[in-house]
Amino acid sequence: MTTAIFSGVVQVDDYALYSCGIISYIDLGTGIQSLGAYSLWNPYQGGPSTTLNMLTTTVPTTAGSALPDYERGFLGLWYNSHFTVSVPSAAQNAFKNATPWSYHNFTTSNYSSNFLYVLDNNNQITITSYTGSASNVIIPDTLPVNSVEYNVTSIKGNAFDSNTTITTLTLPRYLKTLGDGFLSGNTNISALVANANSTTFTASNGILFDITGRILIRYPNGKTGTSYTVPSSVYVVAYKAFENQTRLTSVTFSSSIVAMGAYAFQGCTAVTTFAFSSSPPYLTGFGTFPKNSNMRINVPSAYLSQFNSSTYFAEYTTYLRGV
Repeated sequence: MTTAIFSGVVQVDDYALYSCGIISYIDLGTGIQSLGAYSLWNPYQGGPSTTLNMLTTTVPTTAGSALPDYERGFLGLWYNSHFTVSVPSAAQNAFKNATPWSYHNFTTSNYSSNFLYVLDNNNQITITSYTGSASNVIIPDTLPVNSVEYNVTSIKGNAFDSNTTITTLTLPRYLKTLGDGFLSGNTNISALVANANSTTFTASNGILFDITGRILIRYPNGKTGTSYTVPSSVYVVAYKAFENQTRLTSVTFSSSIVAMGAYAFQGCTAVTTFAFSSSPPYLTGFGTFPKNSNMRINVPSAYLSQFNSSTYFAEYTTYLRGV
């Protein structure tokens, strides 16, 4: 589990989220009033990307053991926390002066047009979550902070993981970066649309590419169809580009493919056939493909030995077949 959104919660009981695995984003909405003992405590939860978002302006009643653990320095002179609390700017001082909140990191949360977001030190917006229920969602090009509009340039990887209503998502004009595993945890978004004025991304048939069309960035998990042929214009399949896409049963690559990112097809449990038409591309790491029991990686017989001797294809030798 990576995302937990509880928009209507008033109280989090003792041990409610204790030892439930790594959670990178927790949203408790606007009405949270109390956090019980060990309610959010988990020594494995304090990873570098763990964020708790709340839009409350009042510090909730909080048990001393409610929050994730932190490291104490020599004689308690400093604290090292990997847990970030995102609250409205008007509430930050109150939280920073309240135990146990004072031992953790803070950032300012903002909310507008059903989007939760933060403003970074470069005056750029990162979308952290969407709370609406629309099926066709257009992310605004800009969002306000203290009545000033700032460009939306980044989307957190799990920002839409808990959403079950969006089918078409249009990305903003100034978007530059997508978080790790973007849409890997979303199963209903079937089409991505790039802003017509974007200088970073383009999209075709609901699939996201870099602006040149040479890098396939994200194939949505909700996209229908069981087979896909990667266009000959694509040179690179990006890191986690197809992760957790469970509808595809076959993927075919043209001879133009030169590289594939790690985990590009991890979680693609329905795929039975990957088909290559030329020499092996460079794999940037292990885990590019799933290891489904009935999966085959078909390659031209003339190149089979090259695939078998390739460093990163070596873990797939039992799946390789010359055709």
